[in-house]
Amino acid sequence: MLHGVLMKNSIEFYIQFDYKGNTLRPTLTVDLDEMMQQGSVSDLYPLLARKNGIGLYSYELEIMESLPLKVAAVEGMAAEFVQEEQFDQSGFEVAWHTEQARSRIEEIAQQHVSSDLLIKHPELMDALLAVYALGKEGH
Repeated sequence: MLHGVLMKNSIEFYIQFDYKGNTLRPTLTVDLDEMMQQGSVSDLYPLLARKNGIGLYSYELEIMESLPLKVAAVEGMAAEFVQEEQFDQSGFEVAWHTEQARSRIEEIAQQHVSSDLLIKHPELMDALLAVYALGKEGH
């Protein structure tokens, strides 16, 4: 592929808060690629609660939901969407879908034109991506 092997995208989230005199810091590591293959990154608060033994109808979850998720570690393209411990989920989702489309298009294009042509003329890939997007819209 022209852009190399698709990277694994994972992220570790945490929230830190005090509850009944104790400081809690639940964490959750998410395989973003796995979630995206299901369509999008799902609501992470219930997952964070479940993984850390916090009830889905608990006061602790209410506290967690009032706080922003923070990023402790990130791997892959997802790193481009973390700034000051905050994850730009919607930006990542758009980029992930675009990269998946680019990968599929590159595979098909290489059956018909040389890789050198696509590298020398990136506007061809842009045109193919536009056609792909148009096809997905059903036009």
